[in-house]
Amino acid sequence: MINDFSPARKIKEISSAYWQSQVFFTALRLNLFEVLARKDGSAVELAREVQADPDALERLLDSLTALGLIGKSGGNYLLPPEMRPFLTVQGGRDMSASIAHMEHLAANWSRLETSVRRGEPVSYDEEIPEAELRVRTEKFMAAIEGYAAVVAEDLVRLFPLKGNEKILDLGCGPGTYFRKYLNHYPGVHAAAADVDDVMAIVERHLQTEQLTGRATLHRGDFREISFPDNQYDVVLLSNVMHIYPHEEVLPIFRQARQALRPGGSFLVNDFFTEEDGTRPLWGTLFSLNMLVNTVAGRNYRLQEGRALLKEAGFTRIRSQPLPLDSTLLVGEKPA
Repeated sequence: MINDFSPARKIKEISSAYWQSQVFFTALRLNLFEVLARKDGSAVELAREVQADPDALERLLDSLTALGLIGKSGGNYLLPPEMRPFLTVQGGRDMSASIAHMEHLAANWSRLETSVRRGEPVSYDEEIPEAELRVRTEKFMAAIEGYAAVVAEDLVRLFPLKGNEKILDLGCGPGTYFRKYLNHYPGVHAAAADVDDVMAIVERHLQTEQLTGRATLHRGDFREISFPDNQYDVVLLSNVMHIYPHEEVLPIFRQARQALRPGGSFLVNDFFTEEDGTRPLWGTLFSLNMLVNTVAGRNYRLQEGRALLKEAGFTRIRSQPLPLDSTLLVGEKPA
């Protein structure tokens, strides 16, 4: 029997992994998933829809089928029901913006060697117009929303509330996590903080979901905002910790502790790795992603997070896995 797990096969799969992502990115740019959501079709029919060469498109479609993203039956290609929610606008859990964001990151990843040699991202003195910055923020927040929506569903299930709590979300991004709690618990109220351009996006989500009256928004760097002491039952810090170097994380944890009422819970959701830093794979790669894309960001090991919580004065520290290689780290303010 051929050994499919030989070193040679592993090398082949890793070195060609970008082939798979390029297939995915190209399908998204061609709007193939939205077309397939409307109707099944042959390569020739679909080529007319997306204005592509039929033979070339058939090769792409067969590759998408082999990857398990679409299906094929009797010469027709289709979008499986389980993939539809994640790959189409109408699906309700669309991750298209998240996929496009991963393609956007590829340019900086191509400069990984330089970043490893220098220990910093490769930056350019690029003057970005304010309008372009807003567009980039919109795209980035849409990308975050795609991934966070999946994780938030489990977070609400794994950390239930009584239903009348006050939540504070620090660096809330599009507000996916606190919005999920507000939608799940009609009696919960929230405060959230992030920069101006981001909060404009949060406001739109709140209006669409009719949650405006149950959320107080704070504009600016949350680290520079004075929140009332001992007021909140839960403080959220979701996919924020990895933005900051170690010496800046501890003050954030202390800020959260000060805002919590005695007995309140601090929820830190991030891509923590295990003790030796090699698992899960996504967490190890994400630390490199922070190297090539940020000035001081990095991923943290779970025991580092635990130690920082302890140093900040939290007790009953515990952790629980979440979807998409995320981990929920919980600490409580002593009663």
